[in-house]
Amino acid sequence: MGKFGELSLEQVANLSLDDLYNSGQSPSLQALTRLLAKPAGRAWTISEEQGVQGVVWFSVVQDEAEIIDVRVSGRYRRTGIGESLLTQSFEKLRLSKIRSVFLEVSFSNTAALALYEKLGFIMTGRRENYYKTAAGREDALTMRCKW
Repeated sequence: MGKFGELSLEQVANLSLDDLYNSGQSPSLQALTRLLAKPAGRAWTISEEQGVQGVVWFSVVQDEAEIIDVRVSGRYRRTGIGESLLTQSFEKLRLSKIRSVFLEVSFSNTAALALYEKLGFIMTGRRENYYKTAAGREDALTMRCKW
């Protein structure tokens, strides 16, 4: 497993994140970079010499954080990178007095749902027809984890 570290705005241009953000899925790397330029923006990566294994982006307001996006490189999925990335970033958030994290996730993303539940997230709501899909629209689930 690679090295965990905070992602600064200056580092975004130096890291090869295009492989994670070339699919046209929202949010775009450009939008996430704009978020990081704001006081509320935070991001962490796990990377090695060959490149970024995973990245997570947050928006932080007062004592809570929202996961805006999580990406793990295809070759590192189901290897524990995502769990390690989230666990370590949550520890950093706790140290900065953040007391809860919330997110929304596609109803059909069973791998992400399983991981979030393992990390202590509980479902708090449902947004009907929230995501566009090839087949039409899909619900989003909202989840929260408090510590």
